[in-house]
Amino acid sequence: MQDGAKLLLAGRVVRKATNAAFTSFTVMDGGMLGIGHIQGITTGASTGAIRTDIRNFSKKADYMYTGATAQVTGNALPTTVRSLYINAASTVELSQNQVIAEGLHLQAGSLKLGSRSLIVQGDLLVSKGGMTGSNNAVLSIENTGQRTVELPAVTLAKLTINSRDGVNMTGNVAVANELTMQKGILHTRDNAVVLAPTSILNESLTSYILGQVDTEHRTTEVNVPYTFSNVGLTLVYKGVAAGTTAVSRYTGAVTDKPNGILIDRTIKITTAVKTGLDASMSFAFMNHELKGLSADDLVLYRSTDDGVTYTNRGRTTVDRSKGIITLDGIDAFSRWAVGTDPSPLPVELMNFAAVKESSNIAFLTWATASENNNSHFEIERSANGKTWAKIGDVAGAGNSGTKRSYSFSDAGFAHAGAGTVYYRLKQVDFDGTAAFSKVVSLQQATGAVQRIERIVYNPSTQHVIVNYANMSGQPIHVILVNLNGAILLNKTFATEAGKNELLIPLAGQGKGLVVAKAAAGNTTLSTKFIR
Repeated sequence: MQDGAKLLLAGRVVRKATNAAFTSFTVMDGGMLGIGHIQGITTGASTGAIRTDIRNFSKKADYMYTGATAQVTGNALPTTVRSLYINAASTVELSQNQVIAEGLHLQAGSLKLGSRSLIVQGDLLVSKGGMTGSNNAVLSIENTGQRTVELPAVTLAKLTINSRDGVNMTGNVAVANELTMQKGILHTRDNAVVLAPTSILNESLTSYILGQVDTEHRTTEVNVPYTFSNVGLTLVYKGVAAGTTAVSRYTGAVTDKPNGILIDRTIKITTAVKTGLDASMSFAFMNHELKGLSADDLVLYRSTDDGVTYTNRGRTTVDRSKGIITLDGIDAFSRWAVGTDPSPLPVELMNFAAVKESSNIAFLTWATASENNNSHFEIERSANGKTWAKIGDVAGAGNSGTKRSYSFSDAGFAHAGAGTVYYRLKQVDFDGTAAFSKVVSLQQATGAVQRIERIVYNPSTQHVIVNYANMSGQPIHVILVNLNGAILLNKTFATEAGKNELLIPLAGQGKGLVVAKAAAGNTTLSTKFIR
């Protein structure tokens, strides 16, 4: 078969003639061989579609598979071919790793990758055919441009896009291990890239996915950063774990409901646990998505009606060099976007922190870089991060273009609840407009509580007994006074590890009413007895 020649065998076989001493079959450069046999073309003389003594198949020829039932390509198919056509009634499975130099044409039936590696260096055209893969299949799209590449629905272990003019998806593409964007843009169109929890996405500022990317992960721990296959989102749950978190990232033209100010990226977040998350979010973005907006002016927006309307939720930090904006104190998720705030910020909050001044007092500090029409700050506290109560006010500076520092002491910290105590600032303008800061938290002391439990008199032994708990090493001061005001005892006693009572002898002190008082640290107890 010479250049331009075609031989379409359908299901037939080329055999050695009965009286022939020696036979050969050659597909030369530029030729096309059509194969319908279920074994494809093989290296054996008694199997496959070509059964001559010698079989030569050029890597610069075209091969078309047209089987009426499931077939394989066969181990004699060159590992590199000029073009491969799939025009079959069923599946055609690769028998080995394959490179296609000019074009892969999926006309009918399905090319089955199995656990093989396929490299397409030319066109990839899909008409009525398709492709099936597996969690072990590898596909690379590699070309230098001026190629048409259509990627059908397929499941892969790894996908590499190195295509100058990009790739258009015609179905959902699932990736189990790794998706690497080296050159060009992967356009999902009305489809989605689905990343397994074990998968990682590698993008760059010039090569990325345009459209929808979905992934779902188990998020069963608190204070652990979850990066969701590197789609540009990091969440840390500080309150309660979310169970599972489904993430759907969309890049491309975003309908700008809040005054046309959103960048070209949104992320929809769905958690199994809906409340009490107290999450911190890092939302990544790329420069080409900003549409000329300044990264320094970005804030986060939340939509609870799937993108119809958005509410400005502010931000905690923004890093323009890394392309990341963060927000703390998030209790529930839905669809999120990034955009600019069309109104000037009344207060530019530089920081807000809480530390323990003592075991009973929390000390809050914050600073502003500038203030505009700022009346005051209201300090709010919560025992669960959901229900808030005002605990104080601090006057604002009104209007200021310089740094201002503020502080507030919460003497009720130790009694605010068990475990974690939450704080936030409510900044109030002179016209009553208000905005909230990020949420900060402090952990209350978790050690056992020191206390004096009771004071009793044992008349049979004439001892005063002071029972206490968790006082090892803590001195207890005891005072005994009779009805006439005379001091019977005024003494400090040391406590010992492993003991929980003091025995104080009272013999020879007379009869009558005795007032007893014991004190240790911030705990005291008084009682009366008759002896």
